[in-house]
Amino acid sequence: MLRFLIIVLLFSACAEKDLTMLDEAEKQKPYVNETYEISLALVDSIASFYYSGEKMELHPQTAAININENRIYIIDRFLYAILAFELDTFSDQSECIDYIPKPKGKGPDEFILPFDFIYDENRDLYYISDLMNYCIYVYDADFSEIDRIKLPIRPFRIAHSENYLFITIYDMAYGDKAVYAIDLNDRENHYGLFSPSNIGTRLEKEKRDRIMIAPIDDKDEHFFFTKSYPNFNIYEFKEEKIGRVFTSPSLVGIKLPKPELVIRENDRRLSAVLAFSDIHYEEDMLFVLSTLGWSEKLQIGRYIIIFDRDGNTLCEHKISPYDGGENIIRFDSQNDVLYYFRFGQIRKYKLER
Repeated sequence: MLRFLIIVLLFSACAEKDLTMLDEAEKQKPYVNETYEISLALVDSIASFYYSGEKMELHPQTAAININENRIYIIDRFLYAILAFELDTFSDQSECIDYIPKPKGKGPDEFILPFDFIYDENRDLYYISDLMNYCIYVYDADFSEIDRIKLPIRPFRIAHSENYLFITIYDMAYGDKAVYAIDLNDRENHYGLFSPSNIGTRLEKEKRDRIMIAPIDDKDEHFFFTKSYPNFNIYEFKEEKIGRVFTSPSLVGIKLPKPELVIRENDRRLSAVLAFSDIHYEEDMLFVLSTLGWSEKLQIGRYIIIFDRDGNTLCEHKISPYDGGENIIRFDSQNDVLYYFRFGQIRKYKLER
């Protein structure tokens, strides 16, 4: 009973900090500043690797970088394995230095659809969100599963601060919150952030409530977040309120088309373009991958955008031709390299300052 009361009190304390109405934030005029102090130079396109003398094709799903180990770990969507490479020398046809199989399934050390993959340097742990298994896997440094956090939602993107794991919900908001969160100290106290939107149709609400978070300086109440609909604004949340709202010069003022349910030959799908596919904050820079959607609906380009802490645009790199999959970006701060993960290829960009 005492444990139940403690959890309820913790939940209430966290919930009271949610003072932000996201629909009100959309009314703010976004800050736009063009500085362009950084450019991205494509230095490699990685599509294959070697393991035990055999050349193999690479089909990356997601990845995590561990600077301390000088490793990049990649989950291959077809091989159902975690592949390890030396970070400093990772290139096309590199040697895979560790091949860790994770068979498809719901049992221990198995996964179904691993969607996001991050490293927690404070605890020397890895977290993987499984979209179809409704859970977060917790792995130790040797990639043995030490915990599995079952969720009532399908997890999309994940990010961590010092104490919490933040989870973007793939579908509609769960309960009365648009972002799910887990206390990393006990992994049992679940709570949420942000009141979900009540504007628009059911499909519009679903897209408005898909929110990605990028914590700053391991603070639990200071982070950037993005909404996936209807615009390309980025919001800074600090001291229980929204501060600066900013966007990219090429995307300012652009509204996304309304989502709709499309029926083609008895196949139903939600046709919508989302503003953002990925977001990360590292080394006082915010890295954002824009636009997720189908090319026939899209009249907007896809960009890799880099902002500074104040929302100034340091770089806009347009991906051409448009490639609108649910792709990710990862930054190697040790070598000043940005990785863009596509379906059958990884593009390696050097940051030129």
